[in-house]
Amino acid sequence: MSTYAAAATAAATVVRDSKGPELQRVMAAMITVPFAFMALRFYCKMGSNKKFGWDDAVLLLSWVSRPRSIPTRTSGARGVSNGY
Repeated sequence: MSTYAAAATAAATVVRDSKGPELQRVMAAMITVPFAFMALRFYCKMGSNKKFGWDDAVLLLSWVSRPRSIPTRTSGARGVSNGY
């Protein structure tokens, strides 16, 4: 067996044993579930004619600033799935 074939076999073993896909699914759930609760909160506030408070502003601000961190975390999960 050549060195190249041995390295390719070792790399394939690392990829199969990776937790990257599981990590991506968990990250998707950790983004989707809180977003659904936030959307329901805002929907209920609008439906009951209640005013938005400072806590709603902070919640919305945190979600507006969140997209900058998502690509970094997703690329990290892809790196884990590729064995890095």
